Amino acid sequence: MATIKVTGVKLGGLLEQLKVKLKSYGRIRAEAGYFENATYPGGKRVAEVAYINEYGFGHNPERPFLKTTVEKNRRKWLKIIQDSIKGKIDDPATVERAFSLAAQTMEGDIRQTILDWPKGKPRPNKPKTIERKRKRAESTPEVEGQTRIDPETALQDTTVMLKAVAHKVTK
Repeated sequence: MATIKVTGVKLGGLLEQLKVKLKSYGRIRAEAGYFENATYPGGKRVAEVAYINEYGFGHNPERPFLKTTVEKNRRKWLKIIQDSIKGKIDDPATVERAFSLAAQTMEGDIRQTILDWPKGKPRPNKPKTIERKRKRAESTPEVEGQTRIDPETALQDTTVMLKAVAHKVTK
C-alpha cells in the first residue's frame, strides 16, 4: 500500500494535554494514497505503478511525487487538524472529522502534485513513450471540460493513477 500517514500532531503548549487525550481515542491516522483495491483495467495494482514512479525501477527514473507532496504540505495538514480540534478535544466526532478533513486535503494535494509535475523532471519521457501516449490520447474521445493529457508529461497517461488517489481515517 502506498500511503501518506499523518500520525503526530504538534500543537505548541497544548501538546501534552492533547497527546494524552488523543491516546484515549486509539491510534487515529489520516491516510491518503493508493490502497489495495485500486487496479488498472488489466488487473495491475495502481500502488505498484505509483511505487515505480516514486522510487524508479529499471528504465523508469525516480519521480518522487508522494515525497514532494509530503514535504510541501505536511505543516498545512497538521494545521488543519490543530485548527479543527482546538477547544473540542473531548469530542471524538470532532477529532475524527479533523483527521478526515486532513485526509481529504492530502488526497487533493497528491492529485495536484501529479497534475503540476514539470515536464522533463528528472528527465523527459523517451520519444517512444511520448508517441505511445500521443496515440492513446488521439484515440480517446474528447470530453467537454476535460483537458487532454500532454503526452510529454510524466505521471500522467491513462489517468488511472490520478483518479485512484484515495483517503481514509483509521483508528
